[in-house]
Amino acid sequence: MFRCDPNPTLATPIRHLARERGFVEIDLEPSGLFVLTCNARFNGTATKILVDTGASATILDQLFSDRLRLPRTEKRERAVRGVGRIGASWIYSTEIDALEIGGATDSVALTNLTIGVADLSRWGIAEGPKRASDIQGVLGIDLLSSNNAVIEYPARKLWLKRP
Repeated sequence: MFRCDPNPTLATPIRHLARERGFVEIDLEPSGLFVLTCNARFNGTATKILVDTGASATILDQLFSDRLRLPRTEKRERAVRGVGRIGASWIYSTEIDALEIGGATDSVALTNLTIGVADLSRWGIAEGPKRASDIQGVLGIDLLSSNNAVIEYPARKLWLKRP
């Protein structure tokens, strides 16, 4: 079996340098095979989000968005496609006042964002039986790249630079 352990002699100085440069260390939690999540708060409401470098946009599940009473566009913005037989789902957009990524000890706060809203149940994410019901959204490459994300996969850490 292939195993990729972090090099402790290299990891310590790199982590120290990252903190000096304004990066925040966020714990990632495994949620199935090759799936990592992190804690988040959308307008103060706590949930877990999937960290997905393959997703072009950050998206909230439609039912979770409704629970937060977030207005969304009437017009379909674009379609998002999944792998395999999932097909496509329409993305609407909404405005959120605050997204806090991370846990109780340290987090990155982003404000005044426009993000996507879609029915994530087709991907087995969000509400319902046999789904990852504690995951209510996807952190996509749009916010990962704009916050200089570094994923330290063996240590299960997400590093984001504070705005």
